[in-house]
Amino acid sequence: MYKSPAITMAIDIGTNTEIAIGNDDKIIVTSCASGPAFEGSGLKCGTGAVGGAVEKIEIDDDLKVKCETIDKMPPIGICGSGLIDALAQMLDKGIIDWMGKFTKGEKELVIAENENRIFLDGEDIDNLKLAKSAISVGAKVVMKHYGVDVKDVEKLYLAGAFGTYIDLDNAVKIGMLPDVSPEKIDKVGNAAVEGARQVLISQEKRKEAEEISKKIDHISLEMEEDFQYKFMEELGFDKYRG
Repeated sequence: MYKSPAITMAIDIGTNTEIAIGNDDKIIVTSCASGPAFEGSGLKCGTGAVGGAVEKIEIDDDLKVKCETIDKMPPIGICGSGLIDALAQMLDKGIIDWMGKFTKGEKELVIAENENRIFLDGEDIDNLKLAKSAISVGAKVVMKHYGVDVKDVEKLYLAGAFGTYIDLDNAVKIGMLPDVSPEKIDKVGNAAVEGARQVLISQEKRKEAEEISKKIDHISLEMEEDFQYKFMEELGFDKYRG
């Protein structure tokens, strides 16, 4: 990012989501309190990315749910990539509306039912909405301060172990990621750990990091004008607004 003239964005999704946008001229960064929902915490059937976690979900036209689990073990819960799939599929099939509310009086969607009953209910969906809204607002705020629109972003680096496994189309559908073409997105794995490793073992990289920091401006979202209004505005799934 700091070596290229191309407008580039980087997003590291986690309990705190870090977002950067910039090029070799300047970089703007922010941090979003996205919470642990997409890491499986705080949801009734949420789990981390462990054996048996539902990692992929597909709902057919008859509203039957198909899922895949990590290591093909019996399902024990839903991890982040499965949660993103579930939201996108529920929206696509009209099971929930653009505000994330069940449309036909249902109270939950059952993902799997054998030894463990795996489901998502309205409260779970509300928690996921809070997380995705924080990320969405953060991305829009840094783009606004940089003076660019999403169409101007030429490259998006998606960092974090979680980001490696998500379905990009579904993440864009639910508004968690900016509406950037999938071919512009690179999944770069746990970049924070790699960066820390380089700084620890290389004085040259440490000096480089210190030089990069001089061209970075930090935006505090809580100080942003109308932040609460913007946050509320992003709670819906605008792509599905009637």
